[in-house]
Amino acid sequence: MFFKADKTVYKFYYDEILFFEGYGNYVKVHSSTKKTILVLDKLSSLENKLISQGFKRVHKSYLINLSKVNEISGNQIMINDTKIPIGQSHKESFWNEIMKK
Repeated sequence: MFFKADKTVYKFYYDEILFFEGYGNYVKVHSSTKKTILVLDKLSSLENKLISQGFKRVHKSYLINLSKVNEISGNQIMINDTKIPIGQSHKESFWNEIMKK
């Protein structure tokens, strides 16, 4: 998957992306191998493209790679050292997805 940021095009493999963090019309791409970049895109647009690749919306501002979840505690997901909240409107579908795996 390619993302353009700061006049540079970055290539990411699905398995190196940890999660996406939404900022209005921008999205931060957090990965395990490259620096975090800010791209002009909407989280909803990425969600539609990546749902079949093992990504799940868990909050209005977060789209995560399910294979990168380290632990779940209460309403928070740990991916590496980052705590990601589980939104109320996404809680049921998240747990249904987790229980399938």
